[in-house]
Amino acid sequence: MPEITNYVLGIDLGVRSVGLALIDPEGRQLVNTAVRVFPAGVEGGESAFEVGKETSRNADRRKNRLARRQTERRARRGRKIFYLLQGAGLLPPGDPHLALKALDRDLSRSYPPHPGVPYTLRAKALDTALAPYELGRALYHLAQRRGFLSNRRAPVKDDEDAGKVKFGIESLSSAMRAAGARTLGEYFSQVDPHDSRIRTRYTDRKMYLTEFDAICAAQAPHHPQTLTPEFRAELKQAIFHQRPLKDQSHLIGACTLIPTEKRAPLYHLDFQRFRLLDKVNNLRLADSERYLTPEERQKLVAALSIQESLTYAKVRELLGLPKSAKFSIEAGGEKKILGNVTNARFAEALNLRWDQMVRGEQDALVALWAAAPDDESFQARLEETGAYSPEEIAGLLTVRLPDDYGGFSLAAIRQLLPKLEEGLTTGQARKEVFPESFAAAEPQDRLPPVLDALPELRNPAVTRTLTELRKAVNELVRRYGKPGTIQIELARDLKRNKKDRQALTDQNRENEKKREKARAELLTFGLTQPSRRDIEKYILWEECARMCPYSGRPISLHALYQEPQFDIEHIIPHSRSLDDSFQNKTLCLREYNHRKHNRTPWEAFGGNPEEWEPMVARVKKFGNKNKLKRFEMRETETAELLEQFSSNQLNDTRYMSKLAGKYLGLLYGGTVDVTGTQRVFACAGGVTAMLRRMWGLDRILNVDAPGKSREDHRHHAVDAATVAVASRRMIQLLATAAGQAEAAGQRRVKSFEEPWPGFGEQLRVAILDSTTVSHKPERKLSGALHEETLYGRPKQDAAGKNWVHIRKPVHLLKEKDIEQIVDPTIRERVRLQVGLLGGDMKKLEREPATLETADGRRIPIKRVRIRLVAQTRVIGQGPRQRNVIPGDNHHMEVVAVQKKGKTAYVGHVVSRLEATRRHAAGEPVVRKEHGPDTEFLFTLSEADMVVWKGKLWRVRGIADQSGGRLTMSEASDARMKRELKPGIDLMTNNVHTVCSTGGQKVRVTALGDIREAHD
Repeated sequence: MPEITNYVLGIDLGVRSVGLALIDPEGRQLVNTAVRVFPAGVEGGESAFEVGKETSRNADRRKNRLARRQTERRARRGRKIFYLLQGAGLLPPGDPHLALKALDRDLSRSYPPHPGVPYTLRAKALDTALAPYELGRALYHLAQRRGFLSNRRAPVKDDEDAGKVKFGIESLSSAMRAAGARTLGEYFSQVDPHDSRIRTRYTDRKMYLTEFDAICAAQAPHHPQTLTPEFRAELKQAIFHQRPLKDQSHLIGACTLIPTEKRAPLYHLDFQRFRLLDKVNNLRLADSERYLTPEERQKLVAALSIQESLTYAKVRELLGLPKSAKFSIEAGGEKKILGNVTNARFAEALNLRWDQMVRGEQDALVALWAAAPDDESFQARLEETGAYSPEEIAGLLTVRLPDDYGGFSLAAIRQLLPKLEEGLTTGQARKEVFPESFAAAEPQDRLPPVLDALPELRNPAVTRTLTELRKAVNELVRRYGKPGTIQIELARDLKRNKKDRQALTDQNRENEKKREKARAELLTFGLTQPSRRDIEKYILWEECARMCPYSGRPISLHALYQEPQFDIEHIIPHSRSLDDSFQNKTLCLREYNHRKHNRTPWEAFGGNPEEWEPMVARVKKFGNKNKLKRFEMRETETAELLEQFSSNQLNDTRYMSKLAGKYLGLLYGGTVDVTGTQRVFACAGGVTAMLRRMWGLDRILNVDAPGKSREDHRHHAVDAATVAVASRRMIQLLATAAGQAEAAGQRRVKSFEEPWPGFGEQLRVAILDSTTVSHKPERKLSGALHEETLYGRPKQDAAGKNWVHIRKPVHLLKEKDIEQIVDPTIRERVRLQVGLLGGDMKKLEREPATLETADGRRIPIKRVRIRLVAQTRVIGQGPRQRNVIPGDNHHMEVVAVQKKGKTAYVGHVVSRLEATRRHAAGEPVVRKEHGPDTEFLFTLSEADMVVWKGKLWRVRGIADQSGGRLTMSEASDARMKRELKPGIDLMTNNVHTVCSTGGQKVRVTALGDIREAHD
C-alpha cells in the first residue's frame, strides 16, 4: 500500500482501550479505524480507576508477603532469644513453645494476684532478686513487644498515623509519671487487664531499651556469672536490632536536562532556592501584564528565603500593591507561593544559630538529617558531633522535610541558578544554558518500549495503556508510514492523579444527590418527565436563591417553567469560550440576557456602578467562588481565560497528556519537529463531544436513544475519528458558528458543517462494516495461584466427594449453610437464633447466637467451622505441605479425539497453579500430547478470539465441565459479564458444540485484521 505522508491520526486513549482513526483530509476519506481493548494495568479495573480507588495488581500480594515476612522474622527472633537465654540457664530446656507454656503454668501458681505474670516479674526485677527462670521469662517477655520506632522519612499519610502514635506514647508517658512507675513493665503490672486492656497502648522503643538496661543493672549483682557485659550486649543486639530499609535510590528518575544524573531531592537547599526563584521570576500582575521590578523581586525573594510560604494577599502587602491587584497565577486557583521550606524549618529548630552558619555547615546538617533513618540515629549522630546543645537537638528532632524529587538534577540546577538569580525565568535560563534541550531529537522509525522512553513513569495503568498504544501505532506506521499529524484525546481519568479522581468522585456523588432532589421536586411541581435541562435549571434556581443575579427579580417556578421569563445564561459567552459547563452558567431575566448579548458581565454592566455593585453582591451569596471570579473578570482576565480555553482545545497541558504527547513525539524527534512544525496535539474532550452531537455520530451505535452508547467498544473509534478532524481550523469555525447562533437568539449551535460531505456516512459504514475490535488475551502466569485459605487434609463422604473444613463469619453464611456447621451444638444454637431473627442471617452480626459456659457466662458465636465440598491440591513439601483450592484457570487445551470413525472435541482446562508448576519444573506450559488418537488444535484463554457462526466472539470464561466449557460474547460488546443476558448476549457451550459447528480460534491484530491462530 502506498505511503500517505499527510494523513491525520486521531487517538482516543483510555484506561483499558485505544481507539484509532486514520483520515486523509486532502482525499477526504477515512483510511482506517480500529479499537484495541485490554485489561487495566491496576487492580479493580476501569471502574475502580475512575473513582481513584485502584491499587497495584501486586498490592495485596505484596502486603500479604510483607506480613508473612514480619511473622517469620518475629518467630526467628523469638527462637534466637529463647535459645540465647536457655543457653545461659535463664530458661528451661526443651522446645520453646512447650517450655514457655509449662513455665507460665508454674509461675501463675506463684503469682496469682495479677493475670499478667510477666509484667509482675518485670516490675519485681527492679528491686528484688529473681530466680534464673523468672529473670529469663521477664527478659523474653520484654523482647516480644519492642515498641514503636520512628521513621522520619515516612509519606504524609504515615505521618498522620505517626501523629496518633506520638499522642498515644505521650499519654502513656504521662500516665506512667502520674503512677510513679519507673518502667513500662512496672506501670502495666499495676493495671488490671480486665478493666483496661494493655495490648491496645502505643509504646515507644525507648521505653523498652530503658527497661532492659534497668532490669539488667538491677539483676547483675544477683547473677554476676550470667549477666556479664558481653552477654548483655549480645542479648540487647538480638532483641532490638532492626534491619535498615532497603535502598531505593535506583528508582529515582533521570534528570530531564542531564540524563546521566539523578533528580534532586526536594529538601536540598539548592533545589529550594531554585524553586523559589522559579516562582518569583514567573510572577506577573494580571492587570498590566508586567513582571516584578528588580526591587520588588529582591524584597519578595528575601522574605520567601526565611518562610515556608506566603499567601498572595501577604505578597501584595509586602510589595505595597493595592488589594485589587491580582497575579496571573491566581486565575488558576493558586492561593500561596512556596518559599524555602528547608531554611524555614531548620531556622525554627535552631533559632538564630541557623542563620549564623556558613552554607557548608548548613549543607552538612541537612545531609546528616537525610542520612539518618530514624530519630534515634539522628540524635546519636548529632550528639557525636558535639556541636549542638540538648535544646537544639530536641528542636532538630522535630524537623520534617519533603521526601520527594524534582525534575532536574543538582548538577543542572547549579548551572541554572546563576541565571535565575539575575531574574531570568527557567525557560529563558534553559535556552541559554541547555539550548540542546529545545532542539528536536533524532526521529525514530518506531515507538520504543514505554519504559525505555519514559523511565520516570510509575503509573501502571498509564504504562499498560501506552504499551498497547505502541503496538497499534507501530503496526499502523509499518503499513501507512508516519502520520503527518497526531491528535490525541485522553480519557479524563488518565489526566488526573489518584487524589483528584477521588475528589471528583465525591463531587459527582454530591451532584447526583442534587439532581435526584431536583427531579423529585419537579415531579411534585407537575413536570412528569423532567429533562436534563429542566433539572439543571432547578439547581441553578436554588443556587441563586431564586433570584435573578442580574436584575434582582425573584424567580418563581411558574416563571421558570410554565411561562419562561428566565433563561440559562453563560457568564462568559459560549460563542467566545465554548464552555458549556455548570461553572459557566446561571439564570437571567430575558431582558437582561438580550442586553448582555455576547459580552461578559463586566463588559455589559461594569460601567454603571449602581447596577453593577448589587449584581456582584447577589453573586457573592451563591457561595461559588469560581462563578464569582468569572462574573468579576475584567478585560485582561477575560482575554487570558479565553486564550486558555482556545489553547486547551488542542493543547491540553496536563501531565498525562504531556506524557502521551512526548511518547508519540519520538516519531518526529519531539512534539515539534526540527522544522518547527507541531506534529502532536492533545485535544480536550468537551469540543469533540460537541462535534459528535452536532454531526449525529452518537447515533451510529445508539440509534434508538439519545447520547453516546458505551455498550459497544467501537465507540472509541467514533471518538478517535472526531478527534482526528477536530483541527484548529475546525475549532475556530465552531467558535464562529457559536457566535452566530447566539446573535440569532439560539442557545447553542444546532448544526455544523461536516469536515467534508458524507463524512458521517463514511464513518458509519467504517464502524459497522469494517471496524473489528481486538482484545489482549490474558496468558500471563503471574497472579493468584490459589485461594488464600489453607485447608486441612481432605476427607471423603459416602458419595466419594472430597470435603474440607473452613471457618467463616456466621453472618456471611446462607441459611442452607447452617446444616454444614460441623459442631452439632453450635449448629442447633445458630438455627434457633436465626429462627428468632426471622431467617435473616445478616442480623447474626449484631445479635449472635451464644453458648453458655459452666460459670454462667455467655460466649457469642461469631465464626463457625463448616464442611465444604471441594477438590483441593497439595502444594509444598515436608512440614510446609498444605492443601489449597486452585485459583483462576490459565488456559484450555483443545484437542480432537477420534472414536469409532467420529471426531469429538475435548477441552482440557489447566489452572494457573498447574501452569506455574509446569513452568517451574521446566515442562511446557501447554501440553500438546494427550494420548493416542488425539490431535492438538489450539489453546483458549480469557479474551482469546473465536470465529463462530459468522461472528467474532471473545472468550469470557473457561470451565472444566462437560468436556470443557466456553462462555463467549461478541467481540464488540463492552458490557460487564454480569450485565449480559445468558443465551442471548452471553453464550455458554461446550467445546465440542463450538468446534463441531465450525468454531475456530483466530488472532486479531491491533488494527483489527483477522489472522489464523497458530498455537
